[in-house]
Amino acid sequence: FLWSWVPTAWTLGARIALVIKDAVIAILPAVLAICIVAAQRLDPSMWVGRTAKPNSALDINTRFILNTFEQFIAYFIGNAGLALYCPAEEARALIILTALFLLGRVLFWVGYHYNPYVRAFGFGLTFYPTVAVYLWLIIVMVFGITIRI
Repeated sequence: FLWSWVPTAWTLGARIALVIKDAVIAILPAVLAICIVAAQRLDPSMWVGRTAKPNSALDINTRFILNTFEQFIAYFIGNAGLALYCPAEEARALIILTALFLLGRVLFWVGYHYNPYVRAFGFGLTFYPTVAVYLWLIIVMVFGITIRI
């Protein structure tokens, strides 16, 4: 179903709406992490003085939130650019990229808690599709060459 999905209308409003819907889904791990950090900040065992204990769950979750917002900005701008330049037949790419972003963030978060080296797969799943979107956008905007997604 997802692979053959094409929007019924691909107006500017429909494009912006899809980008916003995707963004709401993509940012959910960060929102959840913020809720968790808010609760963890009330736990005195998570602190050394006024600083989070290094490598504590609070420290890891705080770094996860920062990294997720950094990644989200790049994802959001790329997704918006893709929505503006891709034809309706390629609109499913925005949903697929959002699913990859969401999955990547969850795997990054879980991996970070398990072992900081394990987070690399989730980071790659989040970051490299965004890089591919930017390369695609540069090719389309600068050279006018449209490559099927």
